[in-house]
Amino acid sequence: MAADLLIFKYIASAAKEICSFELRHFINPERYRKLRQRLLGIYTESKSILIFYSLNKYFVLFVFFLTSCSHNGSNHSNGIYDSEVDNKQLEIHVELLKEYWVPYERELNYEPAIKPVRQKRYDVIISITNISVNEISFWTMYGSWFENFQINNEYISFYFVDPIDRNAPYLRKIQPKESFTYKTSLNREISYDNPDKEAIGAKYDGKLVPETKIGFLFISGEECKDGPKYFTIMRDKSKWNELLWSNALYLNN
Repeated sequence: MAADLLIFKYIASAAKEICSFELRHFINPERYRKLRQRLLGIYTESKSILIFYSLNKYFVLFVFFLTSCSHNGSNHSNGIYDSEVDNKQLEIHVELLKEYWVPYERELNYEPAIKPVRQKRYDVIISITNISVNEISFWTMYGSWFENFQINNEYISFYFVDPIDRNAPYLRKIQPKESFTYKTSLNREISYDNPDKEAIGAKYDGKLVPETKIGFLFISGEECKDGPKYFTIMRDKSKWNELLWSNALYLNN
């Protein structure tokens, strides 16, 4: 009896963290994801929920309030809900290989304060790793793979020189513990380092973002069944429910 009580207290405590997915240690991740979605739906009708779950030979009564769940389990500031990020299934990592200056030969529509005009460039590797125990599938593009990526500030962008010979949406699968990478370059906006002679530094005063992160738009193969559906999601940002952010780079110097 004492052992049963101890186990009950332990799991009941874990229930308080359900929306941060502590129960992934006890329940199959896919089964848990579906359970959590059901709970969030029930929340519209009730402030509290009773869950009976069989764990080995024990029946545990979970009593918890979903007020904290709606706060901790969702990222309202970014409009991200119930994503693979929460399930800890995909990890996005960006590594800075090299940073350097390149001549800028295009014509500017203003008189730069500094000459010669140069642009800051960064070579990076973006890695996507399946850290779950299940195969994961998602939609992306053969050539313009960067369409599934976002950068969290307005003055860093992707830089490409190679032509795209083949481009179409396709369903990519990644096995457990498997990784794949994209080697690419980033540019810093030209006016960042070459301001207008009449307004030195004005453009980015107070607007710098300390950390640069790259986000991967995860479009699940379970929810998106074909190319037309992929394009529908890409055109409508309100459907971007699963954006996975990388570690931070510091590119303001």
